[in-house]
Amino acid sequence: MNTPAGIAGSAVRLETARLILDAHLAADHEAIASLWSDPLIVRHISGRPSTAQDSWMRLLRYGGLWPLLGYGYWAVRDRATGRYAGEVGFADFHRDCQPPIRGIPEAGWVIASWAQGRGFASEALGAALAWLDTVPGFTRSCCLIDPDNTVSIHLAQKHGYANCTTLRFNGADCLLFFRARPDNSGPTAMTLTIAPADLLDPRIIEVLETHARTARAETARGSAHALDLSGLQAPGIQVWAAWREGAPVGVGALKPLSVTDAELKAMHTISAARRGGVGRAILGHIIAAARAAGFRRLYLETGSWPYFAPARALYAAGGFVECPPFGDYRADPNSIFMSLDIGA
Repeated sequence: MNTPAGIAGSAVRLETARLILDAHLAADHEAIASLWSDPLIVRHISGRPSTAQDSWMRLLRYGGLWPLLGYGYWAVRDRATGRYAGEVGFADFHRDCQPPIRGIPEAGWVIASWAQGRGFASEALGAALAWLDTVPGFTRSCCLIDPDNTVSIHLAQKHGYANCTTLRFNGADCLLFFRARPDNSGPTAMTLTIAPADLLDPRIIEVLETHARTARAETARGSAHALDLSGLQAPGIQVWAAWREGAPVGVGALKPLSVTDAELKAMHTISAARRGGVGRAILGHIIAAARAAGFRRLYLETGSWPYFAPARALYAAGGFVECPPFGDYRADPNSIFMSLDIGA
């Protein structure tokens, strides 16, 4: 199966006020096993607590959804503590049911007992649906809910799931809900897709050259470290572009420093697209890609001048903290160095 054009091949990092939604890790197995062995969690799903092996197979399945379908499940983590709080996402399990739902993203969510009663499920599902609403190729999603699970029914309806149908599935009655993609308009509803950048595309070259030229103009001579096009073409460097309405609106790159460390480079949003979430989306995409590639820590260098204040705020919101100079960099009053631990 080919991943539909323009959608993710790895879990896209999403953030809310209290939660982080990101890729599952092998280190999550213990938390997943604890979650799915809880009888209260499974009573409206399978009714049977999962074994540790069952949960390991579930974890492997989560890892396979994104590269095969372009969407999948996120690990839901408490932003304040990093604790594993549950799961939310979409899948196509090719269920044998009528009406058929094959090819329609099926939503699912589960929140650990310790985290229930705090609105985490609604916050996580809202973020996941907001992301799905930007993905091309899907006009609706669905969900299957046990008729006795009134909490999940109310949650689904709160987020727009309706047109309920009762079907027979696995020998029991089940409620099938559908949700149509909102028919929004205007700049905030325009689809944003992120894909590897073609460094021979003149439109991409123009964005990258603007980034390098502006970065050098907005800092002291000798303190600009933006890579030019030839630098970004070096082996191992990955470059992504964000596209909206057929035009590139931003770029970002990842430069390996070692087996475990990588550097964020060439982050730039065109002036007409700023304050629209482009930089945040690119940053989340690169963090997810770095984590999937096995890196454990990300670094970046940005300017200390006022021009770079929005960038510093973006990185801080993404979890980066100031750190000493890294790699070949030296202490410089015109530079700010930051890092983010993305390891297990």
